[in-house]
Amino acid sequence: LGTLYQCNPYPWEHFSVDTILLNAYNILLASKKDIGPIKKHIGTKSGIMMDSGGFQFQHKSEVSVSPEEILKFYKMTKPDIGVVLDHPFSPMNIDDNFKRWKTTLKNTKFMLENSHDIVLMPVIHGYTPKMIKKACIQIKRICEPEVIGIGSLVPILKSTKSSSINELNGKKATEFLVDSIRLVREEFEDSMLHAFGVGGTTTMHLMYGLGVDSIDSIGWRMKAAFGAIQLPGLGDRFIAPKYRRKGLCTKEESLLLNCDCPICQNKDLIERKNVLSNQYPRTFKNRAVHNAFVFNKEREEFIKNLDNKNIENFINERLGGTQY
Repeated sequence: LGTLYQCNPYPWEHFSVDTILLNAYNILLASKKDIGPIKKHIGTKSGIMMDSGGFQFQHKSEVSVSPEEILKFYKMTKPDIGVVLDHPFSPMNIDDNFKRWKTTLKNTKFMLENSHDIVLMPVIHGYTPKMIKKACIQIKRICEPEVIGIGSLVPILKSTKSSSINELNGKKATEFLVDSIRLVREEFEDSMLHAFGVGGTTTMHLMYGLGVDSIDSIGWRMKAAFGAIQLPGLGDRFIAPKYRRKGLCTKEESLLLNCDCPICQNKDLIERKNVLSNQYPRTFKNRAVHNAFVFNKEREEFIKNLDNKNIENFINERLGGTQY
């Protein structure tokens, strides 16, 4: 669960959360003092992956933080996994991506050579299979990583219509997504594989099915901010009609009534609608906690079906009727 520093709600304060993603750059900007170990600082026992913040510079040619600063911050805060200071690609500025990758490789080499006991995650970027393959080879020349990430996928998922990736729209975008994951999985068979930013309640099942071990998403907060709630196996839903969207149908009401998140439990259907409705004030926190719980529950459902050897049926059920 991607989590914003010093921004409520913190999901682990409401239910058990195994793993969370924090952003080192955001914390550096917000905190003017040494905060010590991050788990103690934010009051969690969850596993923590800490991103460097490189994604925030996706549309900029320069970053305002150095690999030395990020590495020093990781040593102080002690996350379980620290992501190298990568420079994600921008589909709007395709000519600059060579420079971005060169910078990412330089940062990766420096940070791995000076990491000591910190577990660091290099990140692969590319908008063609050839770029992905070459990036994998170049990372292997630096190290055989315990954990590896693949980034710059969010614009592909959104099927951006910019001319720079116009060959990746629609079906081709989905095929590229699948091929990219397969390529990285084959190149790093024994590494934990994390796919950045693609942890929606639908895409998580595609990612896990392709061999991705770990995904992240801030969608549980963003959807809540737009008034939307998540329900198992479905996309965004609104309690009350909004912008030509219908309210919940009978099947969706049944799913909501079966929700056992901290917000919904011990309430009848009307009460649940009231505390989650986008028409009621001050309900963002309720929706966010509910959405985070559903995201977590969907991951647990995947694992349960995997253990029960029912995973193919489960994936077909969850992805049926979608572009995947």
